[in-house]
Amino acid sequence: MPPGVPFAKGSARAKAAGSRGGQVTAAARRKVVPPFTGTILDLMDAAAMTRPEWLPWRAFWKAVYALPMSADELACFQRHTQRTTPPAAAVAVAEAWMCVGRGGGKTRNSALHAVFRAIRSKQPALPR
Repeated sequence: MPPGVPFAKGSARAKAAGSRGGQVTAAARRKVVPPFTGTILDLMDAAAMTRPEWLPWRAFWKAVYALPMSADELACFQRHTQRTTPPAAAVAVAEAWMCVGRGGGKTRNSALHAVFRAIRSKQPALPR
């Protein structure tokens, strides 16, 4: 049987699964894929948000998630926040505000954060 196909074609199990409208194969796919275990920076790397112009956003997300910062990121953080030290790992950031102008990457970063939160969480199964 090819990978991803749980039943032999024409079998009684295949017919029973077919009558459920793909719920069986969808459940099988959900079992195989665990939640994303990387950081938001790993997702930024995957989204090709790695050029120097993304440094302020990388510093912002590292501050929000209390990740260690490089010297450049720390300098950027200090310049924009007037704080000397970033948030500690033990301190949860409940809310973050940004003043961002046109073309500053707001939409892309909002989408990045939405995807990150969605793929990091373990969602319970929907009620039937």
